Order: sequence, then structure tokens, then C-alpha cells
Amino acid sequence: MSTFLELLPLELKQVKDFIEPEEELKPKETIIGEMSDDHKRLYTLSRYMIKEALDLLASLAISVKDKESLLAKSRQLKTKVSILHELFWLEIKDDFDLWNTDGTIGVRQGFKVVVYKEEDRGEDPLDFIKKLLGG
Repeated sequence: MSTFLELLPLELKQVKDFIEPEEELKPKETIIGEMSDDHKRLYTLSRYMIKEALDLLASLAISVKDKESLLAKSRQLKTKVSILHELFWLEIKDDFDLWNTDGTIGVRQGFKVVVYKEEDRGEDPLDFIKKLLGG
């Protein structure tokens, strides 16, 4: 049986159509650069896995059949997405030398990498979801 680490490079190579971050650039955000194709692949693959996990949860809501199997698969996807997120941000911080940045790092439409200070942006009730999606 193949492991996640063995399959990851193959899955990343299969990503052809990149999913662009949805969040728009906001005032007081500083553009640091643009995501590389490797960044885009990691970002896109994590989005695919999030969609797959959401589809599984929807299946759970309408079907009791195979509940344990669906729950196990959703836990597996949650872990994989978490690992991909960590790997994505590690690569962003390494490639843009952002380990000592004084602000928060995000990605925006046009595959832009940005840095901002939280106090400059104000409170947003959807911060948790935005962080999950790359903001």
C-alpha cells in the first residue's frame, strides 16, 4: 500500500488547473511576491481535499450507510489538509524569507503573497474560515 508521502509528489504533478485564492487584496496589505507553481500546486491540492471532505460530510448528512467508513475518510482528509497547509506555509516562509516577519502572512487573488498587521485590518467574524482558505 502506498503512503501519503509516496503519493504526494504524484498528486502534485497531476495538478494542472490552479485554484486561485478568492480573497481580494485589502488596504494596508503589502504584496511580497507571487506564488510559484509549486506553491499553487500545494494550495490547489489542499482545496481539492477540502472539497472532497465537504462532500463526504454532505454524504454523512443524507446517508447512514457506511457511516464509519465515511467518518474515517473525513478524518484522514482533515489530517492530510492540515499537513498540506503546514507544508504550504513552510514553503511560502522559506521562499520569501518570512520567518521573522512582524505581520500575518496571507495569499490573495492573482496568487499574491501578502503581509499585514491584524490591527490594520479590523475584526472579521469569518477570520477562522478565511485562515483555513489561505488568508
